[in-house]
Amino acid sequence: MPIFYIYNINMKEIFKESDFDSEILNQKCTVIAYFWSIKCKACDKAAKFLSKLEKAYSNKLKIVKLNIDYDMNLAIRFGISQLPTFMLFKENDMKLLIEGFKGDMKFERQVRPFIIS
Repeated sequence: MPIFYIYNINMKEIFKESDFDSEILNQKCTVIAYFWSIKCKACDKAAKFLSKLEKAYSNKLKIVKLNIDYDMNLAIRFGISQLPTFMLFKENDMKLLIEGFKGDMKFERQVRPFIIS
């Protein structure tokens, strides 16, 4: 099975469930928690786009990667059953859940209202 490289090295990555609250909750900007796995082909495509999205909204958006290969606890906690999965948080509340990656434009249309408001 081929290995897919996740391109954005600037995105914060959480390796432990204990880091979730500090990195995702209590943030002033919109945060997207990005659940992925190295074995997921769609995750590779999503990562390329997320890198661009984070740069475009640099002062309003933070993206945090959660690799389920390292710690399944958060995936279990949130009932993640499909990869990639994206959870958008704003003001400490999950506002949007997106399962799967169906393309750049569709994804941005879904999350943009939460980023710019």
